[in-house]
Amino acid sequence: MESCLKRIFTFALCFSLFLLPLFSAENTAYLSPYPQNFTQHTLSALAEISLITFDSGDSLFRAFGHSSIRVSDPVKNIDKLFTFGAIENIDSPSEQLSLLYKRKKCKAGAARFLDVLKYDNEKQNRLVIEQKLNISREDKEKIYSYLLWKTQELNVIDDYDLTKNNCATISRDVIKLAWSTALSENRFLYDSASPLSYRSLIVSKLSTRPWAALAADFFLGSAADRQATIYDITFMPDILRSVVSVAKIKSNGETLPLIKSTSVIYTPIEKKSKLSTSPRTPELVFMLLAALAMCMTLLQPSLYLLSLKNEKAITAQRIAKSLMQSFDILFFFLTGLLGLLCLLLSIFGKSTITAGNINFIWLLPTNIIFAFSCYKEKNRAIISGYFLALAYLSLFTFIFREKFIQHINPAFSSIMLITISRSLFQALSRPLKAMLQATALSRNTSAQNRLYTTGQQPLRSPLQNP
Repeated sequence: MESCLKRIFTFALCFSLFLLPLFSAENTAYLSPYPQNFTQHTLSALAEISLITFDSGDSLFRAFGHSSIRVSDPVKNIDKLFTFGAIENIDSPSEQLSLLYKRKKCKAGAARFLDVLKYDNEKQNRLVIEQKLNISREDKEKIYSYLLWKTQELNVIDDYDLTKNNCATISRDVIKLAWSTALSENRFLYDSASPLSYRSLIVSKLSTRPWAALAADFFLGSAADRQATIYDITFMPDILRSVVSVAKIKSNGETLPLIKSTSVIYTPIEKKSKLSTSPRTPELVFMLLAALAMCMTLLQPSLYLLSLKNEKAITAQRIAKSLMQSFDILFFFLTGLLGLLCLLLSIFGKSTITAGNINFIWLLPTNIIFAFSCYKEKNRAIISGYFLALAYLSLFTFIFREKFIQHINPAFSSIMLITISRSLFQALSRPLKAMLQATALSRNTSAQNRLYTTGQQPLRSPLQNP
């Protein structure tokens, strides 16, 4: 048995280490090419190019904010807002989930700035900030010409990626058409004690949506835990706004700020505060579930031993057994399903930040199969061995979760404790029960033999059916 368990543990560990290189995400930028031969459009001396930043919205997808480029020229009656990363039906939960496993086609478009602002104010009611770029007229014309080329029918479609090709990254790279200063020169956002990662930035935006933050934290892979450069973290619109506000440009040998002026275009109207769920709600729910599961794990053997001596405890023992059998089947099936999703996202997922998700090490996909063995009473070595190996893997992950190669949300510690307790119960209950039944049967047989020799009527054992 021990050699079998060692082989299972070694195989799982080697399998995960073998797949890690395959999971490493490539930092590929899905940017449209910048052609050198697009038609040049002229602007007047009063023209302005601005970065427009929309604050977080009410819906889940808009919780990260939005970046756009505004081109205004009062002489030529131009006031357009160029926006990127638009996805059809993105407010649908299924469309949002599909961003994890496939590349969605996003569009670039242009509309009158005041029309977009009015629509956003009515639907989202969020803060809008404008930052005017301090660039030359030639650079403004270059950016405007590219934006017109970008929004042509043949050029509007891109592959959306949350961290590599979204509204903020495209706006950033459009600005860089006239900006040669490297973003990496601005180090003001870094704290040497706690470097920023993709995961910390994404999850922090979902702090008011605890269950969505938990789901995002679970499906993000180890690729999201890498320390991001100052250039990389500008995929967040508010961070892009902060970075460009301190960026510098060189003009005629003189160093000047990139941003000429900053103004608030729209201040949101205060709404009645809604009762928000505490960010620790998932932790509390899982802690209560773990406490209940562990109490029942300790109670079941006690009820079984009591039922051997007292017939009145047999009913309680049967009820507890039926409830926990149903719980184990549902629990192990769901954890196996989640582990399978992690494995599939790591191998076949199209998003760069879901790569390397190794939660399947303690949420084994094979739980889907072995979950239904919880109904089986017969003692089999393969079932006991599997659940014992699962308990070891979960215990190993629980002990070293702070130093794991992938961040694990603290709420999942309770799930690990449930896995450990119920796996140990499934691994040890069958052989112990078989041993107790064999001992009781042996004692009962000996007692019956003694009674038979004395001619007395044998008593009924509580193990026998009434």
